[in-house]
Amino acid sequence: MFVLQLKTMIKRSVLFISALTLFACGDSSEEVQDVKKPELNLSAEQIKDFKSAAKVFDAMPTPIEMAQIIKESKVVYDVKVLNDPKKTSQYVTSIKQSLNLGVYFADLSFTSVFDHPQQSVAYLKAAQKMSMELKINDVFNKNIITRMEGNQNNKDSLLQIISEAYLTADNYLFENKMNSVATGIMAGGWIEALYIATHLDSEGGEATLVRHKISEQKTSLDHLVKLLSDCKDAELSLIKSQLINIQGIYGEMKEVVAADSTKTYNMDNASFDKIKSHILGIRSSIVN
Repeated sequence: MFVLQLKTMIKRSVLFISALTLFACGDSSEEVQDVKKPELNLSAEQIKDFKSAAKVFDAMPTPIEMAQIIKESKVVYDVKVLNDPKKTSQYVTSIKQSLNLGVYFADLSFTSVFDHPQQSVAYLKAAQKMSMELKINDVFNKNIITRMEGNQNNKDSLLQIISEAYLTADNYLFENKMNSVATGIMAGGWIEALYIATHLDSEGGEATLVRHKISEQKTSLDHLVKLLSDCKDAELSLIKSQLINIQGIYGEMKEVVAADSTKTYNMDNASFDKIKSHILGIRSSIVN
């Protein structure tokens, strides 16, 4: 139930993130200014594009959903797969910081879903550091930190706090038109979720559900590439070109259409290994 509620909130988030990118996704040199909430007077064509971009989150699982799927698939939790929360000082540009805020949001989701509260606190503080560097005010304020530390043994409460942090960041980004930052956070979280899904070991070969879910991500990947195409930032453009290579791997797989018209792809070991290798390269360029 909580995951469904979070999904709804995240879908709402992408509505304004997508709107921001429609008005020109600026470069990484954009400065944060205290501005009033912009008036969005959209043409019919802009509204059409706006709805199309909103499908990015509608078509793909949130990091928490992906974490739930992976846990149900009896994989072996390994914190070493996640990004080191002590690496925050290495990220000095706004694009690098936004990408890794998305990464840390995903890692925070996984540690919470897998019931590792002490590690969750570490990733919360890493995300807090990134948000402070980006000047996203009040995303991880003292109250949020205190609540999380006080609810370490209550997974539902931890996930609720994570969702509130997402929404706080969303509202600030909307009000301050931080276009590239919004896109970077979204891309970083999606890439990290796919990276984790492809790099956790499974118990007794129980990785079928994870691979099936990965095979469903072609549509979300297409939308993410389209959204990144609207950005002028060089680093985001490079990530887009790398994601296009993964699109090519999906194109090599046999498409399977279910009775409910849902499209998936017949992912064999070779295809899985290719995606795993490519996402590793993209993710490494973000976190290193």
